[in-house]
Amino acid sequence: MVPVASAITSMVLDDVADAVAARHYPRLKPTPLVEAVADRLQGRE
Repeated sequence: MVPVASAITSMVLDDVADAVAARHYPRLKPTPLVEAVADRLQGRE
């Protein structure tokens, strides 16, 4: 049951984060997935 609740919470939080970013940072472009993963693996955020 916990994994299901975690998955649903994750989806809801993604929507909330997208809404906050769109409202407060409208000029930011989305980061390509490959670039974001590479930065994360290299320890950059």
